[in-house]
Amino acid sequence: MKTILITISILISSVIFSQTIVPLNTEFDDIPHNGYVQDTQNQLNPFEGIWVYQQGSKKVTIKMEKIVYHLDSGEKHYYKDILKSRYKVENGTTIVYNDLNELMQTGDISGNNFWQGYYHLSYWDAPECRLLYHVKIKLDPNDSNRLIWEMSSDSLTAFDLEDTCTRKYDEDWGTVSTLPVNMILTRQ
Repeated sequence: MKTILITISILISSVIFSQTIVPLNTEFDDIPHNGYVQDTQNQLNPFEGIWVYQQGSKKVTIKMEKIVYHLDSGEKHYYKDILKSRYKVENGTTIVYNDLNELMQTGDISGNNFWQGYYHLSYWDAPECRLLYHVKIKLDPNDSNRLIWEMSSDSLTAFDLEDTCTRKYDEDWGTVSTLPVNMILTRQ
């Protein structure tokens, strides 16, 4: 009798707490409430790790990890495998910015989805200028140890470079952002 009660309890628990798993590229309308958009084909795995870009004395180190992220769209709640990133920017011996050792869940670079051969992310340059950028990344088709980074902003009117933003436009990097607009990063 005790075995039957345990078995029934397990079955009821599995039904109550079960989660519908759908593939990574599932359209938003097809994601079930409380579902899990899972990287079932390991599409994000090749991006994980430490990536470095060097231009003269300027160096960018980006750490990417695949995490399970809880999303609440207002319409539905669901979980999704995404890439989150932390980064460090150096100019010679000066550390311009470094959050590599902070909790990955709250990183300023967050993945979204694959589209037209790129993985799309958003980058919130919060430390100083509070600018929002759209980032596209893909592995170099000729060398999987090279990551192509392309960043753009629809406008710099996120906060119109308020008086609090003392950073100036960087000719080398093509932006006011902490990170360059275009980079070829190398896997470390």
